[in-house]
Amino acid sequence: MSKEAYYFSHDSNARQDEKIVALRMRHGWEGYGIYWAIVEKLRESSGFMSICDYNIIAYDLRTDAAVIKSIIENFRLFSFTEVESVGKCFYSESLKNRMEKKSSKARENANKRWEKAKSMQPQCDRNATAMQKDANKVKYNNSNNTTNSINNLYNYSFVKIDDFPALYKKFEFEKKYLFLAYKFWEMWNKENPNQKTLTDAKISKWYEAIRLIVEVDKQKPDKLIGIYCYFQKCAIKESGFDDFWFKTVKSVSAFRKKDKDEVYYLDKIISHVNNKIGKDQDFSRLVQDTIKKFNK
Repeated sequence: MSKEAYYFSHDSNARQDEKIVALRMRHGWEGYGIYWAIVEKLRESSGFMSICDYNIIAYDLRTDAAVIKSIIENFRLFSFTEVESVGKCFYSESLKNRMEKKSSKARENANKRWEKAKSMQPQCDRNATAMQKDANKVKYNNSNNTTNSINNLYNYSFVKIDDFPALYKKFEFEKKYLFLAYKFWEMWNKENPNQKTLTDAKISKWYEAIRLIVEVDKQKPDKLIGIYCYFQKCAIKESGFDDFWFKTVKSVSAFRKKDKDEVYYLDKIISHVNNKIGKDQDFSRLVQDTIKKFNK
């Protein structure tokens, strides 16, 4: 599967920054390398990561979680903020500023191209283009649509999709991640159609959350299918299905949150669902049938 490579710059003498020097004094050049690896991960994660992800980052970088915590929290290299539905997150002010400048420059260049194109178009063509841009829905059809890349989809919300099957068919990355993200969003959105976290839900962020669950947390998609089936039962208020987690978790990224005992929500939900599968044969068959359809 091809992956998008995201560019970001950094100063050639970054190693001499006083905060970096303090980092190197404590953790050596290994710490310096880990720092930049964390910055790269932030770039891949849309700029923010949860403080609950220290263990995952440590596993990915083959180091200790205490080292990750120290690098992030002890050298004023990162800032912290609250992100809705995720909780306390850390980010890099330097990375944020650089990417904002890059985005601003890209918008400026795009505007210049647009103005040049407008000057070359007949008036009627410009009017038709303006009418098309007024459409408030993202439509996917059988034309040569190139907006299906995860990078271009970054700012699109699920609510703007008119034809998910068409998008799914054309999607050029891991289709199963997109499918799971969309089905969870669709289910929660039916239950809470006016909830801001759902109406504003970005395709790429939910896709990325599923990817992290599968590739970093090493949870099989089958487990997520089981949770989806269980939550569907909760949605229709079927007897015998405890809806605590269905009402508590309202985004796929929230699966990766931890409770006060540092246990992932996802692990607790999977245990709960597995217990139901072991006791309820009808539900067990439903899950197995759904998994088979998913894997076709």
